[in-house]
Amino acid sequence: MNLVFFGYASVFNVLDGNGDIVEHGAFTDFLNAPDHLNIPLLNAHDHDLPLGRWLDMQQDETGLFVVGELYEGISFDEPFPGISIGSGLGQAAPFPTPAGGHFIRVAHPNEISLLTHPKNPQARVLGIKMCEPDEPRNWFQNQLARG
Repeated sequence: MNLVFFGYASVFNVLDGNGDIVEHGAFTDFLNAPDHLNIPLLNAHDHDLPLGRWLDMQQDETGLFVVGELYEGISFDEPFPGISIGSGLGQAAPFPTPAGGHFIRVAHPNEISLLTHPKNPQARVLGIKMCEPDEPRNWFQNQLARG
């Protein structure tokens, strides 16, 4: 059985620890790329510590919603960890946020990590499920369809 998790890798319009604010729709171009699910799922942005693979990513009114599957033998307990997007600033507004950061209008993450303290405090794992190898994608799609 595999551990599958879901949550938000980015929440729109939240001032993060870098002083940045990701604007609604920032991931549209990224999600339109056919290989967007192939970016690494890492432990704390460490490319030597891959954790699993991405099953689904969707942009909704809240932010970038992700579903990931951890490699066999990797797990985590509550409290669920945060999720953080690795660099990939595509386009920022020409003026700074009140904290001196960027209003990120276009984002192209090069990896997404699980970690303890994400820069965006609302970017977190929201739930987990143990799944049979062929079950994860169908189960989460059914959950999303129910709203």
